[in-house]
Amino acid sequence: MTNPSKSTGTRFETEATDYLNAKELNARRTGSAEVGLGDIHFGILSQEWTLEAKAEREIDLPGYIKQLNAAVERRGVPAAFKSAVVVKNRRHSTGDAYAVMDFFHYRQLVIYVNMLELLFGAITGVDLSDPEVFTGMILGTDEDAETGFMAPDEVADEAEAESDEGQDDGGPELALVA
Repeated sequence: MTNPSKSTGTRFETEATDYLNAKELNARRTGSAEVGLGDIHFGILSQEWTLEAKAEREIDLPGYIKQLNAAVERRGVPAAFKSAVVVKNRRHSTGDAYAVMDFFHYRQLVIYVNMLELLFGAITGVDLSDPEVFTGMILGTDEDAETGFMAPDEVADEAEAESDEGQDDGGPELALVA
């Protein structure tokens, strides 16, 4: 007979994996083959992101964070801030679960995202601080409803089409150097 608690945990891991894959994040449950390395690995370019999934009646955040940090260390992933514990919000959908991380890693994640936003803006000229642009990228348009994501080059093309054509904004021109 299967342990009901284990079944609940496995079901939540599967739901969390499916939730990530609905946005094409290349998530996979690790299962027993990778015990101690996190429950879910995901990422578009590589599977550097690590999740510990918890669906327990009694919530133990310090214990979960300790387990997560140990799993990330064992995996040898260079960016430990790309990890979180996902705690099931009982009697709610998977999207209502809680993503938890320690504040140290959260601060590293914020710095990382800010650097990516600056780089993205410098390369594309798209201002991610504009709520309409950001929402368009994440939610897309009706044509993008299936994936819910508009590719960055599409966002840049739309932003360029909406801007005054042929006018120089006086800003520096940037080029990537290999």
